[in-house]
Amino acid sequence: MNLRESKGYAYYAFSELDFFKNCSVFFVKAKVRPEVTYSSIKEILQEIDKITKEEIPSSEIEQAKSYLIGNFPLQIQTLDKLTSRVSEIKALDLGEEHWSKYYENIMLVSSERVFETARKYPLLTPVVVIVGDKNIIIDHIQEFEEVFVYDNKG
Repeated sequence: MNLRESKGYAYYAFSELDFFKNCSVFFVKAKVRPEVTYSSIKEILQEIDKITKEEIPSSEIEQAKSYLIGNFPLQIQTLDKLTSRVSEIKALDLGEEHWSKYYENIMLVSSERVFETARKYPLLTPVVVIVGDKNIIIDHIQEFEEVFVYDNKG
C-alpha cells in the first residue's frame, strides 16, 4: 500500500502467491517511474520483511478476501480459465471439495493466520527483476550491490 498510496511511486503494485506441488513463489509486481526504482524496491522488501514481524491490518485482509471472492467467477468464466483451475486443483491434490469450500476457506483467513504462516514459512533470498530501457534505468539502480544486465539475446 505504501508504494502506491503513501509514496506515490507506483502506477500499480500487487502481489501474488503461486503454488506448486513442493514449493511456492511469491511475486510482487509494480510499475514505477525510473527515478524511484531503487526506492520502490527497498520499500517492497521492507513490506515483505514487515509481514514476518507484525500482523497485517484486518482491513487489508478483508479487502483481499473481498477481491478473491468477487474475482472467483472471472477465474472460471472461459473454457481455458476453467481448464487451468481444474488442472491446478488436480496437480496440487486439493480435492474435489476445493470448489465447494472456496468461500469458506477464504473466510477463515485472518490477520493472525497470515502472520503465523509468514513466520512459519519465511521468504528466502529475493530475486529482483527489473524490466525496462537499460539506458534510462541503469543510473537509478547503482545502489544495488550486484546488477546483472540481460537483453533479448541473453
